[in-house]
Amino acid sequence: MRTTSVARAAVAASLLAVPLLNLVAALLAGAGGVQSDTHAEVAAIAAHPDRYYLFTLAQLVGSWLLIPAVSGIRNLLRPRRPVLADVAGGVLLLGLLVAIGDSAVGLVWWQTAAPGADADQMAALIDRTQTAAGASAPYAIAAVAMLAGSVALTVGLSRTKAAPTWAAVTLPAGIVTNIVGFAAASQALLIASAVILLAGFTRFAALVWSPSSSTADVAAAPLPVASGAGGH
Repeated sequence: MRTTSVARAAVAASLLAVPLLNLVAALLAGAGGVQSDTHAEVAAIAAHPDRYYLFTLAQLVGSWLLIPAVSGIRNLLRPRRPVLADVAGGVLLLGLLVAIGDSAVGLVWWQTAAPGADADQMAALIDRTQTAAGASAPYAIAAVAMLAGSVALTVGLSRTKAAPTWAAVTLPAGIVTNIVGFAAASQALLIASAVILLAGFTRFAALVWSPSSSTADVAAAPLPVASGAGGH
């Protein structure tokens, strides 16, 4: 019983921590991460290296904690629709694992503005990395996986009444808003994404902590193994 309580607490804490870390990252994003031009991005990082490091760290830790958080959401559906829960949850988790790598790339960007680095060369390297098909394809596939998995989980949670429909919808809505926010270099959208997820994940945390949720399934939720939901 004690192990079950610890597992519930860990999953519920992850559900609350993820949107809060995303919100911190969004508020710090002005130091880099939402610039529409690569040269401007490198310049912003150089001007505020410590702030950009904290932005990246918040993104990275948040993406790690998405693994147990989403596992907890999946496990709310598992007692009612086990196959849908495992397939949809697995697809979403696969996309999130790739997103962890995207968040970690921020640590490389952080060093592009290190003293002595050539800003033009660093910006050119980032541009080549972002436009190379071989480098961008995994992230594009991950975005599709996150969208498909989150929508499938939302449908399952709503139809089985495992969670309120409004809470279920915040999962894909928050993910999509986050992806669009980075693509559009919009700090406002990143903040909106965090607020959307905070609303839904707070409800999910309450459901996970509730004695009526499936004890065995929530306890089986995996712990972080390495992560917007980040992106660049």
